[in-house]
Amino acid sequence: EEPEGLLKMLMDIKVADPNSSVDYLQVLWRHLEGKVREWRDEEERDLTVNANDLEDFVRELLNGKVWWGALTALLTNVGFPFVPQEGASRANLLPLSQVRTEFETFVPVWKNGGFMPKERIPDFLCTITRANSADGGCGRIWKAQMIKLMQKVEICGFVNLIEGGRVKKKKNRATVEPIKRGEGLSEFAGYIWPRWLMNAWLAKSPEWKGKDGSSLGGQMKPFMSKSDIYAFLQDIAYMPATAAREVSGHMKIDEDYSNWLKDKDEGGNTLGIWSKNGKATLELRGIWQECFMKILADMSNEVSDREKGLMLFDLCLEEQKKTRSYTDSHREGLLNISFLVAWLRRNLVADTAEVSLQVFQKVLARCELTLPKIVVTSLWHSAKPTERFNGNWALRKVRDLEDRIVMYLVKGIPAESVEALIFDVLPVPSLQDISHLE
Repeated sequence: EEPEGLLKMLMDIKVADPNSSVDYLQVLWRHLEGKVREWRDEEERDLTVNANDLEDFVRELLNGKVWWGALTALLTNVGFPFVPQEGASRANLLPLSQVRTEFETFVPVWKNGGFMPKERIPDFLCTITRANSADGGCGRIWKAQMIKLMQKVEICGFVNLIEGGRVKKKKNRATVEPIKRGEGLSEFAGYIWPRWLMNAWLAKSPEWKGKDGSSLGGQMKPFMSKSDIYAFLQDIAYMPATAAREVSGHMKIDEDYSNWLKDKDEGGNTLGIWSKNGKATLELRGIWQECFMKILADMSNEVSDREKGLMLFDLCLEEQKKTRSYTDSHREGLLNISFLVAWLRRNLVADTAEVSLQVFQKVLARCELTLPKIVVTSLWHSAKPTERFNGNWALRKVRDLEDRIVMYLVKGIPAESVEALIFDVLPVPSLQDISHLE
């Protein structure tokens, strides 16, 4: 029977759902009936609410409560793994009908006339994620939350096969069309992980089953226990033992970090990086985005804009794909260490025609040219930028910087030159008595 009156209105404004079960609608109807009795006019015999009081009636009905439409909006905003369309299905996402069943059969919903008290939201999340005492008060972790955590700890937090950018050809060079990366959990829910990353998630996540123990079929594993987070992060950072390369001899990277090792080929080129943990030696899977930007910063070539740093990574990754020498399903979406070493050597060490602001400042310091910081920054920004990397790497032409330094120094000489002139060239006793500081 088609709903009418007040119940029909609540369905129209998404407070109730026409696809709800009969049992739930009966609970909701009895609750509405009691509320209408409280609000009807004294002279009114029928169960009706005065049209002038309707807005206040709905406000009181929903005050402090979470209804079905509000719950779906909330779950969407926090990147909850469910399909918001009725009847649709996607791998490893709960169907909307299953989420509705969880809501309608949640005990506090039944006790409150079909609505959930807002303070019971954490309990609902614990129930629907099948959490236990080890998972805390807000349930198990899902994919969008894990991505946010991965970004915080800077481990593969931006590995995404879709949102990373589309590479195009333009004027015989590769450029990356910028795509805005989301900052919220709802955007993270749309990330497409490579197979090795998804397999690591599935290996640590238990199968989700209905309250009656029934399986939804396939690999429905949308939630991970918080006690497995550390093991998951270790699995994605290092190669699995079955896929790691067999290396007979390792070399220490640094005496201060004796547990980090590397191996080289016959030409002395670094092939991989290893971490020694007790008796186990784990091979680093590859270089991900956060690690890539950290390496550039340590080499005095920091990319201050994170979006540009991610775009630069995509360009580097696209160049790696063209070589076709680093195709490994266990490293998809990551930079191979040996390729990155060669790329850095080619674009930083061997390329002396361009320079970053940090390197430019160090060069001036070594040349003992004391210039105001604002002058150095202005000279660098006004110089001709590099034509490479689609503007994602802030480099300037060295020759243009040289010309600008000369033009600036035409007006006078720096402090070091004045000091050398007084103490080393001019034999004037009165000047020799002046201290270096003066």
